[in-house]
Amino acid sequence: MKIQKAIQNNLFTLYYQPKINLHTKKVESAEALIRLEGKDGIIMPSEFIPQAEESGEIIDIDRWVFNRLIEDSRYISMMAQDDITISFNVSSTHFRQDCFLENLENIFNFTTDFLSQFEIELTEYALIDDVQGTISKMNTLKEKGFKIAIDDFGTGYSSLLYLKDFPIDTIKIDKAFVDGIENDDEKTLKIIDSIIYLAKKLDLNVVAEGAESMKQVTWLYENQCDEVQGYYYSKPLPIDKFVKFVKAVNEIDDPNAYIVWSEKYSVNNYAFDTQHMIIASLLNKLYEELKNKDMAEKTDVNIYFSLLDRYIDIHFKAEEKFMSDMNYADIDAHINAHHEFKKLLKEFGTNLSLSSKKNSYDLFVILKEWFIRHELTMDKKFTTKFAMED
Repeated sequence: MKIQKAIQNNLFTLYYQPKINLHTKKVESAEALIRLEGKDGIIMPSEFIPQAEESGEIIDIDRWVFNRLIEDSRYISMMAQDDITISFNVSSTHFRQDCFLENLENIFNFTTDFLSQFEIELTEYALIDDVQGTISKMNTLKEKGFKIAIDDFGTGYSSLLYLKDFPIDTIKIDKAFVDGIENDDEKTLKIIDSIIYLAKKLDLNVVAEGAESMKQVTWLYENQCDEVQGYYYSKPLPIDKFVKFVKAVNEIDDPNAYIVWSEKYSVNNYAFDTQHMIIASLLNKLYEELKNKDMAEKTDVNIYFSLLDRYIDIHFKAEEKFMSDMNYADIDAHINAHHEFKKLLKEFGTNLSLSSKKNSYDLFVILKEWFIRHELTMDKKFTTKFAMED
């Protein structure tokens, strides 16, 4: 696929992967990731970026990204009613060019109100060629209001020089290290712990990439990592689904919510509590949609239902693995309860497709009551038992 033709035909698009702040449990930032629409579906960057780097067309792609980011950031702020910092990758090839700052300024020139919402991600490889020139460019970016992140920290040409002299805001811990948490790799755990400790001493934000399990998220939370990005919370989403995700997660503490989160729901397990809060919030959003809209206009309902279905699946699998690992005596009853809820969820989804407003609302009430009952009894029971034994 010719890059110029793809740009002219508007075949590129941006997906957004949420980053969950482990302290607030909210989405406060996200990474913009480019995708290319091909004849047989979405084409991933690994298939066209190397070609673009080699031909120099990566600069044209970057320009397209800059322009789209301005449009998308305004849309996200308006629709999510929240300020979300958007990070985006800049090619090392482009960053080293004399025209880089000029290209950036020409496009972002009239968006000064939005600059504090953008974070530029640079790989370590982009920084080593001309250290003084790099520092000068980074200082200019900071003056313009951009935040700066070092991507894939620890996998390239790592140097404490970056942390000492470069005006950065964020360090992103590469997925290769995060994977080591799952395997209890002692050396990897010490490396991550050291990176976080050093970053904290230098007042830097720390983001862990590629988190896919409850074990990884819990360890990162307990060891003071600031944000987590990965499939455990969400895959990269098209902009409309990303906005819905942000609204669902960030409105958990809305005083008008149908299920008001309080300490009585907490099971004192960070990963489970986060999942419970997201599920409760998605139920709230479904309630609002079912109450306020005709089922014929069910686009938002389907989006929230899709997210709920995904999070229920994540949560149940995590719980069942946890109980199995702990040899929990009542695991069969717990799993049967999960099957009961998934059956209700399937019926709910069927009613949505049939546009059956009354039956869907009645089923929603049952789903909501099941969640509260399960949360206040079975989930609390098994996590409390674990805490006492621990």
